[in-house]
Amino acid sequence: MLMKRFLASWLATILIPSAVAAQDGVIARCGASEGQGYFFHDPIMNPSGPEWADDGISNGKILLV
Repeated sequence: MLMKRFLASWLATILIPSAVAAQDGVIARCGASEGQGYFFHDPIMNPSGPEWADDGISNGKILLV
């Protein structure tokens, strides 16, 4: 019985703030991102690899719904 109460209170703590923040259906949104990516050697797409190169999403949008 104690475990059920603990689980219920834990779920309420996690789910209620998410439901309030996500009234429009979106929990998190991110704009452009940048970083580095590792590209493996591939005879057709990346013959000079393997290498690290700048990578990112310049005009994109990521939404967590």
